[in-house]
Amino acid sequence: MRWNMEFHIGPITHYFSFLSGLILGWTPAALAYPDLLFSVLTIPLMYVLIAKMFGRNMALVFPTAISGFIVITEINDQEIINRIASGRVSMFQIREYGK
Repeated sequence: MRWNMEFHIGPITHYFSFLSGLILGWTPAALAYPDLLFSVLTIPLMYVLIAKMFGRNMALVFPTAISGFIVITEINDQEIINRIASGRVSMFQIREYGK
């Protein structure tokens, strides 16, 4: 059996995380910065693309919807955290919560 000893990182997001780790240090927050940056840049990019295809009014709906989804996700996450902290839910029940 021949072993492949070459190092392949994978998708380009891994390269950005690797560079971020080299520059900012190998902490979880530093490795997450590229994902955060590209996530934030996606919203204006989608606005421009949707505005060209469907018009300005439809393009304004997209950032609003994305912002609303983020708020709903945060509320659900906080609700689960509060339930765990108060002892009203077990870790086993959390797996079933999202279904």
